[in-house]
Amino acid sequence: MSFWDRAIRRAGFGALRWSGWAAAAEHRIGARGAILRFQRVTPAQGGAFHPLRAQAVTPAFLDRSIAALRRWGYDIVAIGEVPGRLAETGARARIAVLTFDGGCRDLVDHAWPVLRRHGAPFTAYVSSSGPDGLALMAAPAIELMVRRQTRIGLMVGSRERRLTCETVADKRYVFEVIAAHLQSIPDQDVADAALRDLCRRYGVDLAALCRAHCLTWRDLQQLAADPLATIGSATVTGAALSRRNAARAEQEMRMGRAVLEAALGRPVPHFAFPGGLAETVGRRDVIAAAACGFATAVTAGHRPLMAGDELRLHALPRLSIDGRYATLGYLRTQLSGWGARPLPADAAATGPDATSM
Repeated sequence: MSFWDRAIRRAGFGALRWSGWAAAAEHRIGARGAILRFQRVTPAQGGAFHPLRAQAVTPAFLDRSIAALRRWGYDIVAIGEVPGRLAETGARARIAVLTFDGGCRDLVDHAWPVLRRHGAPFTAYVSSSGPDGLALMAAPAIELMVRRQTRIGLMVGSRERRLTCETVADKRYVFEVIAAHLQSIPDQDVADAALRDLCRRYGVDLAALCRAHCLTWRDLQQLAADPLATIGSATVTGAALSRRNAARAEQEMRMGRAVLEAALGRPVPHFAFPGGLAETVGRRDVIAAAACGFATAVTAGHRPLMAGDELRLHALPRLSIDGRYATLGYLRTQLSGWGARPLPADAAATGPDATSM
C-alpha cells in the first residue's frame, strides 16, 4: 500500500471520528468495549524497508491511546474482569483491555514504562519457547535475510525459485513471497524445517534472533510481580493450532500453560490463540481451550466486544492495532465497530464469528 493510500485511509478514519459516525456505529451494534491487541511497541524506525511496520506502534502512540481511552470514558481493566463485566446488565462504562502478543523484549523496554505511568492494567501473552530460547522468529528472520541479501533461492517442492532482492521494492516483494510460501505449508513441522534450511543457507542465526527479541524468564518474573500485569499463555511454540492435529494442539495449550505456571509460581488462566484469525482458529480449538480450563481465550477476530460475548469467553475478539494507521482517529473508529454487525441472539458459544469489519 502506497504512502498516499495510507494517508487517505488515515484521513478517512479522522473524518469518521469527528463526524459522529463512529459514536453512532458504536450505539448501533451495542459495543460493550474492546480488547486491544498490540504486538510491538518500539521507537519509530528510519529507512524504507520495514515489512513488519503494521505490527509496531511507538511508545508515544501507546501513551496517547491510554489517555484518550480514559478521556472517552472507557474503564481500562484486566482481562480477568472481562467475564464479569460482560455478564452485567446495568449501564456501566465501556471497558478497554490492553493486550500484548509476541513475548518480545520491547514490552519491558518501551511499553511497560508507559503502562506503569498511567497505572493501566495489561496482559502479556507469551509462548514458553521464547524465554526458553527456542522460539523460531519466522517474520524477523525473513526480514533480516531479505535485508542482507540481493538474491535468494527458495525451494518450492523440488524446484528452486530464484528471487532478486536488490531494490526496496524487490525486498518487499520477496519478503511477501517467502512469508506466504511458509504459511502455505499445512504441516507446521515441515514449515519450520523449511525456515531453518533458509536461515542456514543465508546466515541467519535463529537462536541469536530469539535471544535478541524474546523476553527472558527473569523479565517475565519481574512483569508478573507487577499488580498491573497479567501473564497469559500462547502455547509452547506460538504456531497456529490449525496446523497441528487435535492431540498436538491440545498438548500445546496444556504444556504452554504448565511451563509458565511452573516458572512464575502462579496460575495462568488466560489464553491467546496464536495468529487468532478465522483461518487459524477453529471450533475444535475453541472447545479445547474451554476443556483445558482457561477462564478466557482471545482471538484476533477484528471487532469490539458486544452483547452476547459473555457466551463466547473462549473466542473473544480483539482489535489489532495497525502501526501504519496509528492515529487517535483510527483508534476511535476501530473502537466504534464501524462496519461490524451485531451478534445474532443465538450466536454460537464456540468458534470465532464472522462479524469482523
